[in-house]
Amino acid sequence: RTPMTARARHRTVESIEPSTVQLSWEPVPLAKAYRVYESQNRFAPYPWPVLGVTSEPWFNATGHLDDGLPHYYIVRALVGSVEGWNSTMAAKLPVDIPFDPGRTNLYWLSLPYRNGFRSASDIAGALSAGSIDVVGRWDAGNATLRYHYYFRGAWRGTDVPIRVGEGFLLGSLRPFSWVVVGTDAMYSLSFVSGPAPSVHWISLPYTGPYASASDLVLDIEGSLGPPANTKITEVGLWDGIAQAPVQFYWTPTGWSGLDFDIPPGGGVYLRVVSDFTWLPRLLTPEVP
Repeated sequence: RTPMTARARHRTVESIEPSTVQLSWEPVPLAKAYRVYESQNRFAPYPWPVLGVTSEPWFNATGHLDDGLPHYYIVRALVGSVEGWNSTMAAKLPVDIPFDPGRTNLYWLSLPYRNGFRSASDIAGALSAGSIDVVGRWDAGNATLRYHYYFRGAWRGTDVPIRVGEGFLLGSLRPFSWVVVGTDAMYSLSFVSGPAPSVHWISLPYTGPYASASDLVLDIEGSLGPPANTKITEVGLWDGIAQAPVQFYWTPTGWSGLDFDIPPGGGVYLRVVSDFTWLPRLLTPEVP
């Protein structure tokens, strides 16, 4: 590789209890060191602050796991005095799960596309029965909710898969903060419409450019005007406090409703009216 094309590849990010986020990557040929950049805002302009420099293909962000703050990371290889391009962006995010004994406590959430969770039982094991009692997956094709639930001392029901790009449901038993780490991939999401407009709960990349409902509509439909209803007619976010959806929707005069902010880790749904495939964008291109 030439210096300007040298990139840290195959990024992974792991939690090391109690307080460390560990980043690792494949060694870059000829690289003598790596700079690790960090920001609490993924939209912050470059250059980000340098968190540290390492000669090894890994770095421990000590104190980041349990500080209650979001962190985004990029690594660049140093070949001589020349710095290479950005690695895939990694994320560490505390996802706050409320609890109110006076109402239901269901929350639609999302995960980064490379996250280490493959099934409902993986999430149940990570969070424990003392924190949650339901992990569910919406089957858009059948318009049904399949779930894994805790009852009488054991997890029961269906150990549903947690697929890349799909949102999922949690039922909480207490307030807690779930610290999620991961990276994202360029991954196409396929949507199939049913006899009536169908709902698809999705996960958006944690390191993507989407900050609002209108950002999604513009990326999928190309505009917010009257003709922008060929693929979707509604974008919704689950409001965990109100236990109800917040909606941005198409009307004959254009898109209307609440153009809500999309929090990282929040569960979003699309109401689909035709079959299509969509490739969500990333702020920093994936380095496979």
